[in-house]
Amino acid sequence: MARGRPLLRANRKTKNSGGTFLPPSNTDYIRDWATLAAGEQVILVDNDETEFSGRVDTVTEDGSFFWLHLADGAGRRLFTRTNYVLTWRIAEIK
Repeated sequence: MARGRPLLRANRKTKNSGGTFLPPSNTDYIRDWATLAAGEQVILVDNDETEFSGRVDTVTEDGSFFWLHLADGAGRRLFTRTNYVLTWRIAEIK
């Protein structure tokens, strides 16, 4: 991860009152990032239980990393399997 200017706080949420992140009910846990497609909306939680959300931009064929356009115009960020983040796909409401 690059060091320098911290991320904007608009896309970051910290632990809830219970201390553990609980994904919304309209989400599916994603174990294999290769199943993600560009444009899908996702939620990620890192080791510090910091939440990131946004739309998938690009995913590698083997699912080892992907770029995410963060919500609220907070930019674009690269996530790799070595980041140890948990990922949920948000179901589209039809």
